[in-house]
Amino acid sequence: MRNVDDIDRQLLELLQQDATRSYAALGTAVGLSAGAVHERVRKMRERGVIRRTSVDVERPRSGRACWPSP
Repeated sequence: MRNVDDIDRQLLELLQQDATRSYAALGTAVGLSAGAVHERVRKMRERGVIRRTSVDVERPRSGRACWPSP
């Protein structure tokens, strides 16, 4: 299993800030193509480095008092 390198760390930091960024935007930020970023993210998911992607809902602003738990 390959360790997380500096580019992977940069990608993880960017994804933690905004997980909705496109692979193209991530690639521009780290100097890689969108395809290369997609492959790196896929491999980090396979290795369990990235476990899930989630949405943090601001409940009062969502218009609902509560949402069902997953």
